[in-house]
Order: sequence, then structure tokens, then C-alpha cells
Amino acid sequence: TGARRSELCRLHERDVNLQDSTVTIHERKRSKSTRTTRVVPLSAKLSGVLLHWLKLKPESEFLFPEVHDCLRDRKEQDQEGVMQPDEASHHLTNVLATSEWEKLRGWHVFRHSFISNCATQGVDQRFIDSWVGHQTDEQRRRYRHLFPDSQKLAIDSVFSS
Repeated sequence: TGARRSELCRLHERDVNLQDSTVTIHERKRSKSTRTTRVVPLSAKLSGVLLHWLKLKPESEFLFPEVHDCLRDRKEQDQEGVMQPDEASHHLTNVLATSEWEKLRGWHVFRHSFISNCATQGVDQRFIDSWVGHQTDEQRRRYRHLFPDSQKLAIDSVFSS
């Protein structure tokens, strides 16, 4: 979805609409004074994974409930019962610890990959902006560097013989 780690942690079960294959993301970055949302389409694969997860997850209003078997210091919580961003990072680190992805540097790399892959596949920038909440060209530029070979292929495809 290109969502930020904190946005994923705040998701409620009701934010996922499997019938329409969408998720409503509750933002905090767009406007500090008011709560805003954006609706992001879900791929068929992610819809299937979420359907499976909803059948297995612990009873909670949150899509990703707090897990109490984490042995580490906990920060003070905004909301009780929701997985906190530091807890999500802890779980990601544990899952990746013995894999080839061990060097992955946090959740934000997924956001970068999502945006870059969408751009590489020719997804309209306006769609990408609405999905990830970008509003300025400065925000867009942060993600353009990830696939430099794509720029070469794009220019070659325009001027191929």
C-alpha cells in the first residue's frame, strides 16, 4: 500500500474493505491540526492475505493488535491494544534476522520500494501521490533514485530505431 509503519499500526479492522479491495489510511503527516484519510486500492494478492489474516488474528478492533510476548522496553502508548511502531520494528528485525534480507533497514524501505516499483511500471504519478499521500515535488524526488536503469531504458524506448 505504500503506507508508513505508523499508519499500518493504527489501522482498524473496519478500515479494510475487501469487497471494494481498498484500505482507508488514517494520516497524521498531511495536516497536524486535523485528521485526514486516503483510500488506497489493494492488490488481489494482498486482499487474499488480509482475508486469511482476518480469520486468524486475535480478537481486536485493530488490524494489527498489540502482542505481549515482546521482551523489550515499551514506549507509552497513544492507544491501548494497538501494535506500536517500535513493536512492529522489533518483529520485522526478528523475522529477517537469519534471512538473506537481514540487512534490510527498517519498514520505510517497503514504502520506497512500493513507490519506485509503481513508477517503474508506468503508474500515473497522480495515483502514486494519492496512494502514499505525497503533496510536493520534493517528496516525489526522494523516490526517483531507486531505479536508475529504468531512466536509461525509458529514454532508449522513446528513441529506439
